[in-house]
Amino acid sequence: MDLRANVQGMGTIADVSAYLTNLDPGRRWAELASLSKGCQRTLYLKAEASEPLSLDWFVSDDVPPHTGVRYRGKNSLPLFRDFEKPMARTADGRVYGYNEGVLRKVLGPGYFVLRETRGDEVSRGAVVVDYFQVPDLAPDAVAPGFPPVKPNWRGLQVLVYHKTRDYLRLVAPGVVIGSAWKTMFGTERSLDSYFLLMRQGD
Repeated sequence: MDLRANVQGMGTIADVSAYLTNLDPGRRWAELASLSKGCQRTLYLKAEASEPLSLDWFVSDDVPPHTGVRYRGKNSLPLFRDFEKPMARTADGRVYGYNEGVLRKVLGPGYFVLRETRGDEVSRGAVVVDYFQVPDLAPDAVAPGFPPVKPNWRGLQVLVYHKTRDYLRLVAPGVVIGSAWKTMFGTERSLDSYFLLMRQGD
């Protein structure tokens, strides 16, 4: 049984996690990347039963400040599905990151702050990629190789990242799934858009 059958069938998120854990990294990513939008949506719903994520899961305390941790991504959009979300931690424990892909130089870096959810957000996931916030860091203070920080209301990235949040749930060791939400006319709404992230090096 492959990953798609696990997701579409009667298997639980624990079954999906066990299946992915037994694959080598290359095969794991290939199977994750093959999932359609419908499968990603189903996987996000199944992942509601997963253990809650924490900020340490993404960038652990033993990673030196401003050291990039790479996450490879695959979204459910029709085009430009491949991307990366490099992340790092400040000396005082804040986790930040940006979006790397073929459109980064056109749209902008899409910086975000990773934070724990609160209130009604918790039902969507324990951790959120919050584009309402960007790290208050000078260009020479971000992790090496990261582009300069740019507000998400400036330039073309306003079309993608402004007033957006991505809620994350655990799928398997080193793998999470996200659901994108956007505030429009004062109300935060699901975009019915999803993406998978896999930590590189796992």
